Amino acid sequence: MTTRVFVLGLDGMSPALWQRLSGLDALPYLGRLFRHTTTLRSTVPAHTAPAWTSIATGLDPGAHGVLGFWHRPTGLPWPFSKRPLVTRARAPFLWEVASQHGIGVGVFNYPLSYPPTPVKGYWVCGLNAPQRARDAIYPASAALLLDDFKTDADEVGINLFGSRPLTNRQRQRALRALTELLQNHLTCGRRLIAQGVAEGVHLFVHVLTVTDRFLHLFWDVLHAPNHPLFEPAMAFWQALDAGVSAWLEAAQPDVVFLVSDHGFADSPRFALNLDLWLTQAGLLPRAARLSLPVALKVALKSLLPECVQRVWRHRASSVLRHSTAAHAMFSIEVLYGPWVGVTFSPGLGARERTRLSERLSQAAEALLTEQGTRVFRAVQPAAEVWQGSRLPHLPDWVLTLSEGFGGAVGSLDPRLFIPVRSVRTGDHHPDGVLAAAQPLPERTCWHVRDVAELVCNTLGLPRIESSEPDGPALLAEHDAQALTQRLRRLGYLE
Repeated sequence: MTTRVFVLGLDGMSPALWQRLSGLDALPYLGRLFRHTTTLRSTVPAHTAPAWTSIATGLDPGAHGVLGFWHRPTGLPWPFSKRPLVTRARAPFLWEVASQHGIGVGVFNYPLSYPPTPVKGYWVCGLNAPQRARDAIYPASAALLLDDFKTDADEVGINLFGSRPLTNRQRQRALRALTELLQNHLTCGRRLIAQGVAEGVHLFVHVLTVTDRFLHLFWDVLHAPNHPLFEPAMAFWQALDAGVSAWLEAAQPDVVFLVSDHGFADSPRFALNLDLWLTQAGLLPRAARLSLPVALKVALKSLLPECVQRVWRHRASSVLRHSTAAHAMFSIEVLYGPWVGVTFSPGLGARERTRLSERLSQAAEALLTEQGTRVFRAVQPAAEVWQGSRLPHLPDWVLTLSEGFGGAVGSLDPRLFIPVRSVRTGDHHPDGVLAAAQPLPERTCWHVRDVAELVCNTLGLPRIESSEPDGPALLAEHDAQALTQRLRRLGYLE
């Protein structure tokens, strides 16, 4: 008889956060269930798109080619407004393999899994599917159970983008809205599980991404027991615990795994002005700037409404990102948070690349804070970061900033270290979590790409065999504009 497996995805969960929430009795059921936990190392960058794709395919980003929500057709960092949107990797997902072997599958809210293919069971796509797309749910009969399904935070009135922290009243409204979204996902997932059990599903893969939205906005609250929102924040996790308990009671699985795409930590306190740093290091031509005092520039900027600041940042970022590529021998981009990608111009020869690599490494190692600590934690060539045939389409080097720093490209701010003001109090960390009710197989280090093999082994399936895909599937142009606006509201794009 086939083992029934339930894979629970909690976006943004880390071992440290799991222990903290369990210790606060915010997860009374799940804390007792998952007695065996370990660190699950995320991708570079630790981002929703590549990490969930690696979990589903068992491939490294160097093989499946997904680094973010936008595709990099030539390997160069095009302005985001010109990039096609990624909907999924072309490699087979673990539940597609299970279905091909006759196992019933149930997939709910999985990011970057659009469009679904016919499977033995149901498949509901998550983030990066066109909003309200009829073909984002398979089969059509499953859509009848989800007429009230709200796919993400923007549908309950939350905008994760902004350079100004939320007021207490705004945070109260946001927490109520996220709790509403959580209840919506728990209810919709419960309906699907009931149908899946009746149809003989033996592999459930259900993902809750609302936890990521919560942690971006309320990371600080979880570490401040005297905060006025602490009790409502605990109620959010207690509701999650009760809802997932109902999921598992309905599914009656033999084996349960908990996985996350990445963890969380404090948001960066400073953003390194990458254009200014490269200019000071002699790697970029010096750009003309208004000769106003820094304090005056900052004061003038703070008076502008958020919507005007957004347009300013967007236009400046597009112009400078383009001019950087045009006037230098390389381009630079923030992959996500502290991870910075450097891509050499295609016309550079091997000797020029070597010389430029040495200069970049030296400049990164020489950059120190006022306290004498390194600003960059690591400087690595692509081959040390990723493995696979898609390497020519990825950045040539990855520069990783130290804790407390993010990167800024295209900023008009004249300071090298720009203080960060944002609605977000928490941001992604590479250490996610893998947990199970039963002992996990011994392994020196678990990586997100190991999850697919773990699940296949539990189901008695052969390892996923796939030739490395040509590149990810891309969204049709007529759907791209609406989805780009949605990703901007969710904070993935300025």
